[in-house]
Amino acid sequence: MNCEKCGKVHNGTYGSGRFCSKECARSFSTSNKKKETKILKCICCGKEVKVGKRASKVRCGDCVTKRHVKKCPTCGKKFNTTKIKQIYCSCKCSFNSEKYKHKMREHANRRQLGGHTSKKSIYYDRGGDKVYLQSSYEYNVAVDLDKHGIKWSRPKFLYWTDECGNRHRYYPDFYLPEYNVYLDPKNDYLIKKDKYKIECVSKQNNVKVIMLDSNQLNWNSIKSIIGE
Repeated sequence: MNCEKCGKVHNGTYGSGRFCSKECARSFSTSNKKKETKILKCICCGKEVKVGKRASKVRCGDCVTKRHVKKCPTCGKKFNTTKIKQIYCSCKCSFNSEKYKHKMREHANRRQLGGHTSKKSIYYDRGGDKVYLQSSYEYNVAVDLDKHGIKWSRPKFLYWTDECGNRHRYYPDFYLPEYNVYLDPKNDYLIKKDKYKIECVSKQNNVKVIMLDSNQLNWNSIKSIIGE
């Protein structure tokens, strides 16, 4: 008996006996589906093109490689592209467009200028004073600051404005009044991600904000960063 997929002679003991193995049985139906085709018209020029059965729309080979001359609405520069829906000549122009800025302003208004987004809450008792922290990093910093008798508080938010002119709220984790510095313990990913934001907050509010990594969650490390 010959396998219907590979043609190999077999004893017919596998399954219904049509195939020699599981691999041939599975690939047979898949390959048949791939062979099924239909005719669709190119969405650009209307030319008929043979495509797979699952395709819903298609562009013919000529239209795929055809280059379109467009004018960037942000910088006014003319550019060539094979992408029909491309509007801007670069990502930079896209981010600086009025459409993008308007979208970001609407997003900021919906979020009411930002705020705490962490759902995690850790209760910390400071001798009767209830404090809720958002991470284990914050908890470790709080414990060590109290251990060394360092005064700290949970500060109010600071405003900052991004490069698109959108205004946000930034919530520091700790404020040390005796040193006039803000502390923000973060993991390595957030330290890189929020670098621009922290630089804007510090510069625009004329304050010092220190980001602490996992190895700096103690007063000795913080003290050395402050310069004490």
